Amino acid sequence: ELVKDSRKNKSRTESFIDRFSNYYTPSVIVLAVLVAAVPPLIFGLDFDTWFYRALVLLVVSCPCALAISTPVSMVSGITAGTNNGVLIKGGEYVEEMQKIKTMVFDKTGTLTEGKLEVTDVFALNNYSKKEVFQIAGSLESKSKHPLAEAVVQYIKKLNENENEFQDSNVNFKEVHNFESVSGSGVKGSIDGVMFYAGKKSLFRDNLDFPDELIDNIENQGKTIVIIGNDHQIMGLI
Repeated sequence: ELVKDSRKNKSRTESFIDRFSNYYTPSVIVLAVLVAAVPPLIFGLDFDTWFYRALVLLVVSCPCALAISTPVSMVSGITAGTNNGVLIKGGEYVEEMQKIKTMVFDKTGTLTEGKLEVTDVFALNNYSKKEVFQIAGSLESKSKHPLAEAVVQYIKKLNENENEFQDSNVNFKEVHNFESVSGSGVKGSIDGVMFYAGKKSLFRDNLDFPDELIDNIENQGKTIVIIGNDHQIMGLI
C-alpha cells in the first residue's frame, strides 16, 4: 500500500513530462493530419506519398520515449528499493538523491557493530569519578539498555584494574523505587536520595548543566549519560 501511495509523490521531472505530454501528443496528431491532408488537397500532390510521410512523422515524433521513460524509471527505482527492503516514499525523493552529499544512518547492529564503550568520564561539583561511577553503576545495573550495559561493563573492568582506585573497588549500592523513563534514562533512590542517569530531560530545569562541555562532547559524535540528583549534576559519562 505504501508503494502504491508513493506514486502520488511525483518528481518535478515527472510532473513536467505529464504537463508537456498533454500538449505535445495532440499537437503531433494534428500536425500529422495536416501533413497528410494539406499537400494533396491544396497543392494537388500525391496523396499516398504525403500519407506515408504523415505516418513517418507520427512514428518519429511519438512521445513514448519522452513521456514513458521518466515514470518507468521512477517506478523501477522504487520497486527495486522495495525488493531490497528500502521504502522510498515517492519519485520526488528518488530525484532528490542526486543532491545527497552526506548520509546519516541509525541502524545499530546492521550498519554498525552496536558495541558501545565508555570513552570519557567527567566528575563535576566536587564529586569524584568513583562517586560518579558508584551512582551510575548502581542505577544502570538495574537496566537492560545498551548504554547501561556499557557503563556497567566499564566499571567491572575498572574493578579489575587495581591502579584505578587504590583504596577500594566501585561497589554498587542498593536502589529503591527504580524506574526506567522511556527515552530519557533511569532514576532511583539511593540512601534516601533520588538520583538520575540519562538525558537532560530527566532532570529539573533549574539545575546548572555544563552545556558547553556537553556540546563539545556531542559534537564529537558521542552520546552522553548525565549523572546527578535533584540539586546538582555529579558528572558525565
